[in-house]
This record gives sequence, C-alpha cells and structure tokens, in this order.
Amino acid sequence: MKKVIFDSIETVALGNVSERTPVFAKDNKGKLLGMVVSEKEGWITRTGGDCGASGHFSTRMECMEASLHLGFTYFVE
Repeated sequence: MKKVIFDSIETVALGNVSERTPVFAKDNKGKLLGMVVSEKEGWITRTGGDCGASGHFSTRMECMEASLHLGFTYFVE
C-alpha cells in the first residue's frame, strides 16, 4: 500500500516554463489571487479586473520578483 499525499508540490525553474503556460499567483494559505499575464506594456501580475499587483515589467522574472514582498507564491499546472 502507498500513502496518499494531498499537498505534494513539485518545483520547476521559470526558465523551463513556456511563456504560453499560465502562471498563477497564490497567497501563503494557497488562495488563488491572480496570474501573471503579458500585455502591450509588459508582464504584470493581475489580481482581478483592472487591478495589478506589481506594475509592468519587461520580463516575467522581474514581474514575479516585484510581487514577492506581497507574499505571493507562483504556480503552474
């Protein structure tokens, strides 16, 4: 028999994630807050409607790093 683990998380380097793959932002309790999207102005973490958490950046990495102080963690499926 094998034990079932419900909260196992694998990690992946951002460089190995296609820019077409959705990157989701969650809080430290696992609640979905938004996602990283590419717009004309650059990459931004959108948190709903017209709200952005970090402003626009030229790369996904810069965008995601700018939101870390807000307690965001990032996930892909």
